[in-house]
Amino acid sequence: MTRTVLLLAGTREARQIASAFTRPDLRLVASLAGVTTDPLAYPCETRMGGFGGASAMAEWLVREGAVAVLDATHPFAEQISSNARDAAAQAGIPCLCLHRTPWPMRPEWQQVEAVADAIDILPSGATALMTTGRGGVDAMMARRPDVRFLVRSIEPVPGLPASATPLLDRPPFTLEGERRLMRTHAVTHLVTKDAGGTPPAKLEAATAEGVLTIVVKMPPPTGPTVSTIREALDWIDALP
Repeated sequence: MTRTVLLLAGTREARQIASAFTRPDLRLVASLAGVTTDPLAYPCETRMGGFGGASAMAEWLVREGAVAVLDATHPFAEQISSNARDAAAQAGIPCLCLHRTPWPMRPEWQQVEAVADAIDILPSGATALMTTGRGGVDAMMARRPDVRFLVRSIEPVPGLPASATPLLDRPPFTLEGERRLMRTHAVTHLVTKDAGGTPPAKLEAATAEGVLTIVVKMPPPTGPTVSTIREALDWIDALP
């Protein structure tokens, strides 16, 4: 059986790792959760859809001859990361997390612990550009009919309240494009998650346009962790 490395993917870093993978004696399998219907292609074998929990993932790891798990998912994909650690432990193989470095906080930003906290502190009459993903935002926004929401996502967010306008788009975004978006919609607040890595154009655009930025704090990593693609590739290269 070919020895396998499972790459939990869905990020720019995961694609870069797949492109730079050079171990001819190992099989790399990228796994995508299946949330995005038309994901960017990976230069390796790719599986779509979740595993169905840690135990099911562990069964897959054993069945496919996996020797390691590299978790390169989004910093806020906490359930997937937790399942990966548990599954690797059950299968008796190592698991490493590639975790981005949080953005350097700016004095003009307001940091909160959760998206719900950000929505709660928005002032009445605000127009908020939400770039926080799909999870549960519909119910949170429904309790703030006094706020106008612009919800940007790659895939449609189901159940949006009447106070929310969907904006379907895919990154990367330019500084001028972000500034134009904020001016066109008279955005007063940007609500975003600290996804780490290079700060995106929307943050600079918000500062330039006088838009108040609310940043949801990045969850801390757990388990063995590296912060660069080079370190992740070195870890793979060092696998026996």
